[in-house]
Amino acid sequence: MSDDLLETDRALSCTVHRGLRTLSKAGPVDLGNFYSYDLATGLWPSRSAMASALSVSVSHISKCISISRLPKPVVEAFGGSDYVSFGLGKKLLDITRKLGTDEICKRAAKAKALKLVHASDVLRLLDSGVPPAPKNLRLWVSVERGAKSLRIQGPDAEKLISHIDALEDAIKACMFNLNLAQQVNAEFIANLPPHSGDGGMAFESFSPSFRRKRRKR
Repeated sequence: MSDDLLETDRALSCTVHRGLRTLSKAGPVDLGNFYSYDLATGLWPSRSAMASALSVSVSHISKCISISRLPKPVVEAFGGSDYVSFGLGKKLLDITRKLGTDEICKRAAKAKALKLVHASDVLRLLDSGVPPAPKNLRLWVSVERGAKSLRIQGPDAEKLISHIDALEDAIKACMFNLNLAQQVNAEFIANLPPHSGDGGMAFESFSPSFRRKRRKR
């Protein structure tokens, strides 16, 4: 590459860099990719020479390059490079060093599958491996006419579609427990001494609505 062509490319690099920082307000991931590319192509002989020409610090370039090397699934878990700041990038680098690339990528895939939208929830899952508890799910259950079926409605009801089998199993387990409680009550009442005075209370003692009424007194 001739000296004239090199100077032209360097001047173009400076112009693009100013645009990234001022017009696009690029974050550390995109800036890091930019710096890495220009260094890899030999446009600048060193990070120090690049920093001097672009009017930034060597530390700034190093931080951007480090953050830009975060695994792609981790960046995508937050919605893309536009949503990874310097502060978040540092935390993610610390977690990656602690867990290793394979593990943090597995947790990032889990966060994406759960469709987490809040950065704090994604970060908590990546760090601890534990998904956040559901928050204010917007759905309700009603009984259809004739009491032969249940209807689950609400904006969040669609989240259950991929878990129909698990939901059915949970409902069956609930019905089993209810039937078992009724059976135990029936046996308890049958074995009470005559005129014990407790027969009327036996089944009610297992009733959730009755227990709620008792607590309110």
